[in-house]
Amino acid sequence: MLRELVRELDRDRFRVTVLLPRTGPLVDLLMQDHIDVRIEPMAVVARRDIQPASLPSLGRRMLGRHRSLKATIVRIGPDLVHTNTVAALGPAMAAASSRAPHVWHVHEIVESPRTAALVLPWLTHLASTRVVCNSRATADALRRFCPPLAAKTSVVLNGIDSRRFAEAEATDIRRACDWPQDAFVFLLPGRVHWWKGQDVFVSAAKLVSERWSQARFLIVGDAAPGHQRQVERLERQIDEMKLRGRVTRWSHHHTIERVMKASDVVVNPSTQPEPFGLVVVEAMAVGKPVIASAAGGPLEIVDDGVTGRLVRPTDERALADAMLEFRSGDLARSMGQHGQRKQRQIFTIQRHAREMEKVYEGLLTGGFG
Repeated sequence: MLRELVRELDRDRFRVTVLLPRTGPLVDLLMQDHIDVRIEPMAVVARRDIQPASLPSLGRRMLGRHRSLKATIVRIGPDLVHTNTVAALGPAMAAASSRAPHVWHVHEIVESPRTAALVLPWLTHLASTRVVCNSRATADALRRFCPPLAAKTSVVLNGIDSRRFAEAEATDIRRACDWPQDAFVFLLPGRVHWWKGQDVFVSAAKLVSERWSQARFLIVGDAAPGHQRQVERLERQIDEMKLRGRVTRWSHHHTIERVMKASDVVVNPSTQPEPFGLVVVEAMAVGKPVIASAAGGPLEIVDDGVTGRLVRPTDERALADAMLEFRSGDLARSMGQHGQRKQRQIFTIQRHAREMEKVYEGLLTGGFG
């Protein structure tokens, strides 16, 4: 979302410098777009850092990098600072201590650990001039623990570049997986993580396979560094349920839009509320229906029974029943067409950028208190 936003901002009105904590693929992508990118060590927070025992260490890291980061911000001399994630706690504190207005863009719903759920909303309130949330679900989660945030929060729904998805060529996933060409493919893209619901997806695949021989299931994604055991656990589940040949996992695919275009239905079975659910909008962009958990951001995206289906989180039987509804190919095509129209009307990067520009302008002209 950061890359898409800075690409779409009006270059005649906004000049952007991006500070990142380390080198990586995002640096190369931003440089390709002729964006000024600088590497600056900064304290970025993981969930494990917001535990009582870890707070002293986190405080030392933030203090150790605060002075140099603030000095960098002062040298750049921005009219406004945009912090792009609630995890960027150190940068947000440095931004707040500068004289520039500070927009804190929150893309996360943090419910655990409990310490983080209680503390982060108040830190967000204290360190920001304006808070932007990627969905009403994210905004509600913040305001639940910090009611004063209501007065300074805007909701700007995420958007994507519809053209990139519309122009993608489909990957021949059936041939690559050695599946029949008439196989009906359910796709689950995304990082392998305990709350992303890959285990629920596999359990539902077992139930569907008992009643629909044509169904196949593809998981695309890896675990975060240091969390490889989650992939091992997922692979073990596939073996134990004797689903090899029906369920396949691929590592992260950089052209996920090509995989989506070749699938029939995209599934987002998260067991915790999604802050937004970008994969849902991406699927809609290529004309695919979505089955998503009825919690968080997807409730604001999916029209149940029109652009896809919403099911109870963690309920593999409800997920399987929703999958089985798509034995009618006409249903998948109809829902996909409705979803694509909705994505192009609402969830575009152009609309997202224009709304973010209004937030910036409101701060720069005194439109927000």
